[in-house]
Amino acid sequence: MKLLLTMTTLFVSCLSLAEGAERNHWYAGLGVGHTLYTDDTAERSSVSKDIFAGFKPNRYISIELQYTNWGKYDNDNSVLDHVEIESVGVTTYGILPIDNTGVELTLGLGIHNTIYSEKFNVEGKTINTTSNAPLSLFGTVGINYTYVNTPNITYSFKLKTHQLSFHYELNDGPLYENDGVTGLDSFGRTINSINFSAQYNF
Repeated sequence: MKLLLTMTTLFVSCLSLAEGAERNHWYAGLGVGHTLYTDDTAERSSVSKDIFAGFKPNRYISIELQYTNWGKYDNDNSVLDHVEIESVGVTTYGILPIDNTGVELTLGLGIHNTIYSEKFNVEGKTINTTSNAPLSLFGTVGINYTYVNTPNITYSFKLKTHQLSFHYELNDGPLYENDGVTGLDSFGRTINSINFSAQYNF
């Protein structure tokens, strides 16, 4: 009977330890940022919004799934009205905790699938086109802060850069159907962002 009670106590203790070990591994949050979008002709700014969820197996690494709307950028071109850019991807973070401060330094690198949407005004008609960058690179450096009295809430400040390489097929829509050009073309874009976010640690 004593052995059974001892084993039961040990089992319950192990469950409690396991439950404690699992805390703060999963997290989810929201962010907002100021973005600078660079194309062939100019630099334009907008507001980005993102939603993310991740898993942190230990103090030094996390893996995060992100959706980001990088904003809408008006264009001075009389034909191109505006550009809107969205991306979904996975980012891996290396984390350097500063002991007893609640501060963490982070460095992230990810791969995103990015959609580049354009709205054109051609001869009184509105034409919407999209291009895809399936393996665009995403990098970020930042700092996290968790206040000791609210361990379930973490605030983050990040600098982000998104390097895009789009590929599209000419003669694949109303803009190209009469230009007599076929084949593939590509273009590159860069987005830089200053981002603030808050996350809940489950």
